[in-house]
Amino acid sequence: MHTSISPYFQEIIDLLLELNSAELLNAKPGHCMKITGFGEAELNYILEKVRKTYPRIDSFIISDDRSSSNHISASKLIELRNKEEKPLLILIPASSRTAAEDSYGNNTFKDLSLDDIEARLKIKMLSLVPVEWYSNVVFILKSFEKQASALSNAIKYLLELKKQGFTSESIGNNLYFFGLIPDSKLFTVELQTKARLNFNMRCSSLMATFNKPIYDRISEMPIEPNSIQPYIVNFLKAESGIRNASQLFQRILENYPELNFCNWPIPELDTKGIKLFTTEISSTDFKLEEGTKVLHANSTRASKVKVKFNTQPNPSEISELRSFRIILMRVTGGAGEEVTVLKKIKNTTSGRSYREATVELHPNVVEEGSYFFKVYAEDEHGNVLNADDEFKEASIQMEWERQKTENPDLLKSSFDFKLTCDSDDFHFQVEEGEELLDNIRKDKIHNVTEAYFKFRIEDLRKGIRLQSPVPTEDSNTWQDGPKPKQLATFHIAYNTRHNYQVNIPSKLRELEWLFLNNANEIGTVVCELSPNASEIAFRSASFRSSVLNSIIDTDIVSLRQQLFKSILQSNIAGNGIVETTNLIYLRNQIEAYILSWSSWVAQLKSKLGDKLISNEEKEELQRFLAELQFSDLIKLKTNLPDGTPIEALLLSPIHPLRLSWFVQLIDHITIGK
Repeated sequence: MHTSISPYFQEIIDLLLELNSAELLNAKPGHCMKITGFGEAELNYILEKVRKTYPRIDSFIISDDRSSSNHISASKLIELRNKEEKPLLILIPASSRTAAEDSYGNNTFKDLSLDDIEARLKIKMLSLVPVEWYSNVVFILKSFEKQASALSNAIKYLLELKKQGFTSESIGNNLYFFGLIPDSKLFTVELQTKARLNFNMRCSSLMATFNKPIYDRISEMPIEPNSIQPYIVNFLKAESGIRNASQLFQRILENYPELNFCNWPIPELDTKGIKLFTTEISSTDFKLEEGTKVLHANSTRASKVKVKFNTQPNPSEISELRSFRIILMRVTGGAGEEVTVLKKIKNTTSGRSYREATVELHPNVVEEGSYFFKVYAEDEHGNVLNADDEFKEASIQMEWERQKTENPDLLKSSFDFKLTCDSDDFHFQVEEGEELLDNIRKDKIHNVTEAYFKFRIEDLRKGIRLQSPVPTEDSNTWQDGPKPKQLATFHIAYNTRHNYQVNIPSKLRELEWLFLNNANEIGTVVCELSPNASEIAFRSASFRSSVLNSIIDTDIVSLRQQLFKSILQSNIAGNGIVETTNLIYLRNQIEAYILSWSSWVAQLKSKLGDKLISNEEKEELQRFLAELQFSDLIKLKTNLPDGTPIEALLLSPIHPLRLSWFVQLIDHITIGK
C-alpha cells in the first residue's frame, strides 16, 4: 500500500532520509534511532520507504493504542531495544504521549533531526531552477523573505513551479503562495516588474482585509473608477467563506482568469527617460588613505555624510517624483548588497538640478567594512522611477548595449555591476573615543593578564622591586552605556601610566557568560546570528547540557565551579569573563582543572581499548567521546548573503585547550623570575 501525502512533506521526508542515508545504511545491531515531529500519514510514508530501502532495520511507529505490524507499544519497544538483534528506528508521532516516553530519549535513541531541513530543501529546489529563470525566482523569494512563514511558503512555491514547469507565466501566477494576486505578465516589462509587484501587494492586502466590508476594501484600492470593481465584488461575495489570503487568491488562478493581475488597470510608468546620478559624498570625517576614502567614525557618536545627486530631467520637471530613498549598500565587488535604508526625503519645488541629503552612520548600527550609497527616485506609491539607470562604468554600459542588441530578452539584472545612482565606495572605520583618566588616553589591550605583564615590565625597566598591580577604585569595570553596542569595553587602570581598555564584541561576551553561568554542567552553547551584521542581538542563544554530565567525575565539576566563580567575581560587579580576569592569580586553579579533565578523558579512552567490555558499552563510550569533542564549543548558525545556511564551531575561551594555552604562556613569561 502506498501512503499519499502532500508534495511538501514528501520532499521534506525524502531529503531527511537522503541526509541520513549513511547512518541508516551502516547502522549496527543495537544502534537505536528515532524520527519525530510528523503526523500519522507522514510517518506511514517514512515507514514504507525505510522498510523498502533498509530491510535489515527494525522500524515501527510508536503507539500504545494501535496494534499492527507497523506499530509498537512503548513497553514492547523496551524489550526489543534490550535484545539488540538489529538496528532499531522508531517513528514518534508529534502528538505522542506515552508513559514510557523517557525510554526513548536522546540518551538512548539518536535523533535524526529536522534542524535546518527546510533551508536545505530550499537550496536543493533552487538548484533545479533553469538559469534563464533563476534571477526572476530569486527576486520573488527575496521580496517575501520577511514574511512569517517565508521558508515554508518558498518551498511550496518552488514545488509548484517544478510541477507546472518554469515559465514567466508560472512564476507570476503562483504568487498566491505569498498572499498576492496571480500575475501572468509580471515579467513582461522588466522595468515595471517591481512597480507591478508593489501595486499587487497594496491591492492584495486590501482585498484580504477580512474584517472590513467588501465595498470599503474596494473603495480604498488605487485603481481607476468603474473598471474592474464589479468583478472583484462578485468574486469576494462568491468566496466569502474564505478567510485566508493564499486560499483566496488561489481561487483566482483556478476559477477567475478575468481577475488575474494581468487584466487589472495598472497605472503605466514611463521610467525610461528618468536617470539619477549620485555625484558626490562628503564628510569632515573622510580621509584619503592609499587611494581609498576612509570614514573615521568615533565610537561615541554618529558620523555625518552629505550625499549629493541629480536627475535627468531636473527633479522639479518630473511630475510623478515624490521622494528620494537613500540606501546603505555593502561592497561585494559587483552591484552590492543592501544593508539598510538610511533616509527618505521629499522632493522639493527647488529649480536646482541637484538635491542633497545628510545621512548618519553610527557605530552602534553599522559595523566596520566597505560600503557605498544607492539613491532611488520614487513616486507616491514607492515605485522606483530611475529603474533604468545606466552602468557607472562607461565600458560596462557599452558592453551591456552590445549584448542587449544581440539578445533583446537579456535582463539588466544579469549584469552584476554598479549603476550611476550608486556613490563611490568608502571604508567605514570605527575608532574608540579618547576616554581619559587624568588626561591620559586608555591603551587598547587584548586582556587584563596583558595589563599585568605591562605593569611588571615597567618595574623591570626601572630596576625596582616587582609589584603586583592593584586596580584603581573607578576601574575594573564594564563601561556599558544605556544602549547596547557592537563592542563592549572593559576599563582597567593601575595608575595614570597604566590605563587600559579591553574591547570585545558584545555577542562574544554574551556567549562567554552563558558558559560561566552554567558552571555546574558541561555542554555547548548554540546560537543563531542574523545575516545582517549590524544587528547587535542574537536571534537565539542558549546553553545546552551534554549527556556527559551523567558520567563526568564530580571533582571536575567542583573544580570547574570554583574556577568559573573566580572568573565571574574578578570584578566588583561579578560579571567578569576570561579576558577581564588576571589569570596570573588563577594559574593554579586552571592547572588543577585541566589536569583533572585530562585524566578523566584519558580514562575514557583507556576503557574503550579494554577487550573485556561489551559491544554495548563500547558503543556508548564511543558516543560519549564523540560528544566530548563538542564540550565547551559554540555552535553558530547563520545565513550567507544569498540565503545559504552555514554553520561554524568556535572554541570558547573557557575550553580546556585555550585555558592550557594561557597556563603555558604564563609559565613561559614568568620562568626564571
